Amino acid sequence: MSLFLWILLGVGCGLVADLTLRNYGLLEDVTVGVVGSIAAGWVFVALTGASLGSVSLLGAVSSLVGAISFIVLARGITRDHSAI
Repeated sequence: MSLFLWILLGVGCGLVADLTLRNYGLLEDVTVGVVGSIAAGWVFVALTGASLGSVSLLGAVSSLVGAISFIVLARGITRDHSAI
């Protein structure tokens, strides 16, 4: 997968997270989405031996899953627990 596509998918996931959950802010959601997307894309390339320049549906899906996972993880870690 191309790095540009990973970034684009991460930005998209961050925007959707910001629009639907609205707790942390656009910049934080987009940043975490991009980091997750790139991390998952890198793992996908490492495990499958795919070329960085190639585009595949499985690579795009793994990148999306990585972005979503990182956003959910970041929200879980930074949740305000003072009300408990």
